[in-house]
Amino acid sequence: MSDQDAIPTADAVETFVASLRQHAVPVNTIKSYAHDLHLFAQAAPPDLTVITPEHIQSFLTSDDRVFLQRFVTHLDIDRTTC
Repeated sequence: MSDQDAIPTADAVETFVASLRQHAVPVNTIKSYAHDLHLFAQAAPPDLTVITPEHIQSFLTSDDRVFLQRFVTHLDIDRTTC
């Protein structure tokens, strides 16, 4: 266990999404971030302080996230044709 106080992952996600709203980030960006981060919060440990790069990598490569990888690949392809 970590020496840090536990921080609920779901609370951290909500705090981050709220900060996006306060900084006038475009609505579609907020919706996209919120959607993906809520999925991550469901898959990740409930304590943010114990999340490791391996947890993030596992989430990004899970079957549920394949569509995200395809989308990012599509963006990379589009950028090279501009």
